[in-house]
This record gives sequence, structure tokens and C-alpha cells, in this order.
Amino acid sequence: MDMKLGYFTRTISMIAVLIALAISLESCSGSRKPTPASDIYPQGTKLLFSAYTLREPQLSEAKANGFTAIGPYYRRDKSRAVNFAERAGLPLIYSIGPKIDFAGTKIESDAEALEKIAREVNEVSKIEDIAIWNLGNEELRHWRTREMDWLKKVTAVIRANDPYDRPIMMYEPNHRNSEQLEITG
Repeated sequence: MDMKLGYFTRTISMIAVLIALAISLESCSGSRKPTPASDIYPQGTKLLFSAYTLREPQLSEAKANGFTAIGPYYRRDKSRAVNFAERAGLPLIYSIGPKIDFAGTKIESDAEALEKIAREVNEVSKIEDIAIWNLGNEELRHWRTREMDWLKKVTAVIRANDPYDRPIMMYEPNHRNSEQLEITG
């Protein structure tokens, strides 16, 4: 399989975060409706193996090479990501939400951003090939209260608007240890 090291590194990070976040999903397990993408852990038994932003020729080869999902894709590619998943015959990790610059000037209020997320989840949640929501903000810092407050708010909005109660994940850097991932999860 022709894969760049960057894809591999991010995939390993995503798997670690998904496992950490799966711990927090145990309390929700009774309310799930199955979807075609439900065989991905923690809803099913398949281990997530995916890569960011696959394109041709890797997209056509993904399933044969052992991928169990595709994505996430960057925000600029969201409209095409669903088509990519369909072409690959694999579930999708769907990126949701704006990138918020917690250190800089806010472009919109939390309420406005959360309202947009709720609308988007309602709009795309009917797409059964979505296996996992990927938070648009990457590398939220567990030691920053504002960022952890945002994480709580955005996950609550996604869960309130997703009838399938799909897992939620975000990219974490490789240097975070299990204690730090547990705080985020």
C-alpha cells in the first residue's frame, strides 16, 4: 500500500482518540439506532482504519487495502466527502463545526456557531454512511477551560441532533499521553 508517513501518523492518533472517546460513550449505548456504518467500533466490532483526505488513486484502492472508513476531509471538501465515501464503498468520518481561534478575535459567538452545527447535523445526519463525527477544531487543549467548555457544548449539540448517536472524535497530537486523552475524552 502506497501511504505517506503523515497519513499513518494521523491515523494512529485518530485511533487513540477514538478509543479514549469510546469510554465516554458507554453511558449512551442503549439509545443507538443502527446504520450501515454501525459496524465501526464502538458501535460495532471493526477497528477504525482510515486516512485524512484520500483522493484517487488511493480512494479506489482503500477498501482492498484494508481501510474500514475514509476521512475525515477538510472543511473545504465536505460536500465531496460523501461522494468519495460512496465511491469507495466505505463509511465516512464527517468533519463538523467551524474552526474557532480561541486565542484570537472571535468571528461569531458560541451560540451562533452551535446553531450552525445543529443545523448541519440535522441536515446531514440522515446520510447513513456517516460513521463518526470529526470535530473541526483539532488539538483542543485539556488545560484550557474555554476549549474544554467548547468541547462539552459542541458534543452536546451533536448528540442532541443526531438520531443515530454516532461517536464523536477529534484529532489529537501524538505527544499526548493516556491521562491527557482521558481528560479530553
